[in-house]
Amino acid sequence: MSKIEGRREKVVIFDPPSSILVDLTRTADVIVIGAGAIGCCIAYQLAKSRLKVVVIEKTEPGYEASSAAAGMLSPRYDPAGHRPYFDLCLAGHQLYPALAEELRGFTGIDIELLQYGTLELFLDEEDEKEGQYLDPFQKGVGLATELLAPEQVWEMEPALSRTLRGALFFPKDRHVNNPRLVEALARGALRLGVEFLVGKPVTEILRDPSRVSGVKAYDETIQGDTLVIATGCWSNQMGTLLNYPLPVEPAKGQMVATESFPPLLNHVVASRKVYLVPRLGVGARGGAPLLIGATVEFVGYDKRVTLQGVETLIRDALEIVPSLGDKALTRTWAGLRPYTRDLLPILGPIPGMENVVVATGHFRNGILLTPITGKLIQELIVDGKTSLSLEPFSPRRFARGRT
Repeated sequence: MSKIEGRREKVVIFDPPSSILVDLTRTADVIVIGAGAIGCCIAYQLAKSRLKVVVIEKTEPGYEASSAAAGMLSPRYDPAGHRPYFDLCLAGHQLYPALAEELRGFTGIDIELLQYGTLELFLDEEDEKEGQYLDPFQKGVGLATELLAPEQVWEMEPALSRTLRGALFFPKDRHVNNPRLVEALARGALRLGVEFLVGKPVTEILRDPSRVSGVKAYDETIQGDTLVIATGCWSNQMGTLLNYPLPVEPAKGQMVATESFPPLLNHVVASRKVYLVPRLGVGARGGAPLLIGATVEFVGYDKRVTLQGVETLIRDALEIVPSLGDKALTRTWAGLRPYTRDLLPILGPIPGMENVVVATGHFRNGILLTPITGKLIQELIVDGKTSLSLEPFSPRRFARGRT
């Protein structure tokens, strides 16, 4: 279940939290630090392989970036970008239907995986030229796309502005209810025997020069054979404890949500400035809120919602859906995405500490990459090899110049 508390949507998995581990088992095959979507998925997949897993979380499962996201599953190919990263995103997208069905059958939780596509709108001539340029590249890597004239866009979404110059439509884009995703993964992991230690930040990583033996989390000591770092934009702090660079920075994203009303949009719509996501999930037939996001701000660990951030989101949303002006806002929130300067996640073992595995730095695609990250880290730990190469994402790329 999920509930609204304060300004953000929280994932409620354990009630009360203090009842999670009355008698904490202090040994494990694998210790996972971080209980966001990535950490919970890794724990779930490892537990399916009959490994003994302990997850350590400084707050609550899904409390940080995972619950602050909009849940869009939208792989895109950048012809000037990184092909292995696109392949990773596409693999994550392809794994979702089976994962959603599996979680529904195992936990009874519907993660509300929906496929209603994304309209990437052209606000001006520059957008139109960019869309026309990118369209054949998307088709070339197997993505379904349609270039739409303004009249076609308005036929699909009558509420959109009459100043649009068209859109590039991605009909196979999906969307998921991200708080429900975290809840399902955590409940599934619990059912498989994973132990969660929450509300206790890791203060020390126990290691000799080449191997980690465990961690201290406040007043608890947990011994383990393998350590997984899945701590999002706090991974740099884990790197400090390991004396290995994990240069992940927080990238703040502010979002707002409207009141529920009869669906005004039937697709995700996005411009280069803003995106609008209708929460058309369970119980939304009579009305659904719109999620509007998101800013990208490099302001450290400041999660305050600001007047300027909210004003920018509202202005950009009204530019493409003018009739939103009379809708009420019901929530505002901000999350911190884990950003790396090369825009690639950090996945794989740390050189020289081969029983330490990193899974972080997913930036704006953490929810999209959750299933494939869980699968690949499980393969790495259980089989010693992965179905997709992790070399392009290795922590080794940050080791240059170390002494």
